[in-house]
Amino acid sequence: MSVYRIKISLLISGLLLLILSGCYDMTIRLEKLPDNTPPTEPIYISGNFNNWDPGDEDYIMQRNSDSVLEISLPKGIGEVQYKFTRGDWSTVEKDPCGFEISNRFAYYGKQEVVHDTVRSWNDLPKPGCPSITIIIDTLPENTPENAVLYLASNINDWDPGSRYWMFIKGPDGKYYIKVPLPNSMESEYKVTRGDWSKVEVDTDGNDIDNRSFSGNAGDEIRIKIARWKDRE
Repeated sequence: MSVYRIKISLLISGLLLLILSGCYDMTIRLEKLPDNTPPTEPIYISGNFNNWDPGDEDYIMQRNSDSVLEISLPKGIGEVQYKFTRGDWSTVEKDPCGFEISNRFAYYGKQEVVHDTVRSWNDLPKPGCPSITIIIDTLPENTPENAVLYLASNINDWDPGSRYWMFIKGPDGKYYIKVPLPNSMESEYKVTRGDWSKVEVDTDGNDIDNRSFSGNAGDEIRIKIARWKDRE
């Protein structure tokens, strides 16, 4: 090997040592999961360190000697952003009521160990969510038998037919739905039979103003549907 190549190799090695000496360790620990987390499913961490891949096999959380899930991220500097999933974005973590959360943040050099808690999963029930119950006391007489009713709201992006927002028919024959109480938005809604051509209207067939609700966890709101848009 020539003297020139030896000098280049030494220079590169020195630069690598310098870069590594300026990097920091970081361990992410997941202290608590929702009670309904499937016990056999792996938990992944996804972030700006792996191109936000929600099912990267190199970023599965592992149980330590204390049975706490943790992972050591590659040495680095600066800011880390991340979320937890169970393998894809349909199973990403959410807030207690199933609403989107901001990316988590941590900083190399400031936090060597980060402690986190997952409050709920996107695809699983949210038993810890404070909610109110909306009950439909009266339906139009021409409502189809065994109709499926939905809540379309600003808390579900006004989706008129989401299977996650279906009313349940109770033993008394009345439809009801438990609706989470968001922390920071005024809640508005209408009732549909699956799409906007079958939304509730007033007795003359005209569009109604959005309904709204507020209150405390456990409250009941009782409403009456006057008419459906697609039915005389």
